[in-house]
Amino acid sequence: KQIAIGSGNSCLTKTATIHLKDGVEIAPEPIETPESMPSPEPLAEPVSVTEQGDGTAEHPYQIASVDDLLGIEDKPDACYILTKDITVSERNDIVLTGVFDGNHHTVTLEDKAAIGLFRLNKGTIKNLNLNVSAQVKIQKINDCALEYDLSYTVGRIGCVCSTNYGLIQDCTVKGNLQVDFHGSSSDRLAVGGIAGVHMPSPKSSENTAGTIKRCWSALNISIDGPGEKLIIGGNEVVETGTSAIETVVGGITGYCSGN
Repeated sequence: KQIAIGSGNSCLTKTATIHLKDGVEIAPEPIETPESMPSPEPLAEPVSVTEQGDGTAEHPYQIASVDDLLGIEDKPDACYILTKDITVSERNDIVLTGVFDGNHHTVTLEDKAAIGLFRLNKGTIKNLNLNVSAQVKIQKINDCALEYDLSYTVGRIGCVCSTNYGLIQDCTVKGNLQVDFHGSSSDRLAVGGIAGVHMPSPKSSENTAGTIKRCWSALNISIDGPGEKLIIGGNEVVETGTSAIETVVGGITGYCSGN
């Protein structure tokens, strides 16, 4: 079955109204967006950065290449700033606990990089524009990003981050994401333009609230697979086939229990 999801940007929760065309602010105070979603423009002009930085808020490390981006794994709790547009085509395993400032630049995600620019965010991601042009093939649930924070295993695909426990603000996502999902009958998959799964950290020792604000997605998401149920925002169930695979899809998040 081919399941196509239009360009939406609702934060989809069990009580949310499903909007696949109109933009909905997921911060405490809503904002209005056009009824017909245009291609997002950068939120502001990039700031010129001339110093290499030392990882502090005043002098963040500069990110000017994919190699620089992957280097975040060595110091995930530092502060970083993107200084130019880059293209990422490989999936990475970065767990961010510091600050990543996109500086209003654009990161293009291709192929499996669309599983998530970051695997897990426990810090802050801000001022980032993503352009997605990707077809992701999932043969088994381990091909996705996994976190064991729910009572059942869920594969996660979220373009900014696969899983969010932290803060994401002032980010936009546009483009096209095709997911070919052919897992086993017990697999579950959560797909979102910003985050696959968005929730507070399950560890009481980590003071992360799970917040997304002033973000929107004009990402076209389509799922190709034998799923029996398409669960939109954990609320609406659409019968589509005969197997027991469950797929959760949202414009902003696939599974949402944060702010």
